Amino acid sequence: MNDLVVKAIEDEIAKLKNDIDNNKYLAWKNPHLKEHLKNQNEKIKKLIKQYEEELDKIEEIEYEETSLS
Repeated sequence: MNDLVVKAIEDEIAKLKNDIDNNKYLAWKNPHLKEHLKNQNEKIKKLIKQYEEELDKIEEIEYEETSLS
């Protein structure tokens, strides 16, 4: 079960990183959107950080489960 959750979170992180790359390209291509896209990338980075924290929590739980058994 945890493997599926971890995989889903990792996939979402990869998608969000791709979104950041796309926004950087769009900002380069459309300078008038630069500030908006920069703000959007900051929000995406916060989401990525939250997902990474969730992955850390899952790893801690898995470690505790294996150390108890």
